[in-house]
Amino acid sequence: MWGDFIRAMEAVSANDEIRAVVIAGRGKSFCVGIDLASLGSAPDLSTACDIRLASEDALFGVRETKIGIVADVGTLQRLPGVVSAGQVAELAYTGKDISAARAEKIGLVNDVYADADAVYAAALEMAGEIAANAPLAVRGTKFVLQQGENMTTEQSLLLNGLWTMMTSLNSEIGDRPLFSVFSAHPTLSRSERTYTH
Repeated sequence: MWGDFIRAMEAVSANDEIRAVVIAGRGKSFCVGIDLASLGSAPDLSTACDIRLASEDALFGVRETKIGIVADVGTLQRLPGVVSAGQVAELAYTGKDISAARAEKIGLVNDVYADADAVYAAALEMAGEIAANAPLAVRGTKFVLQQGENMTTEQSLLLNGLWTMMTSLNSEIGDRPLFSVFSAHPTLSRSERTYTH
């Protein structure tokens, strides 16, 4: 099952026509770690998602300590980027489940809805909103947010500026290679070739 999911995500990534993906599940053990019966719902997959929505009856937990192992499929690496260190420690050390309301309170989920149908409808609506935006702008925003996690503010601002400059140039020159823009005006001085946004 996990291999099928990875292959499906690779296919989605390769298709430029797909602008947003909703990963949805129903039942007692939608997002799990190692063993459905032992671990129940764990935030392994959900912490890899940019936006997380849940129904009121959803439970979240990092249960590996309950069965005597250390969580090893990325939860301990991704969860600290979603919630505070104290919340990560509490979930991982105790192995207890928390309610959707608590998950929303600590920032593990963005919103909580009455039931699975309402979550799915809200997710599709949000995916539509994202997909309606310029694909390069969404892709750039995601890239800058992800890369900025490991940068200083100054470095992230520089990356943001570089992305904006390159995408602005792209929109100005269309499909022509960058060198053809400059060679089209060979008499322009260096300062006259400066692009502003």
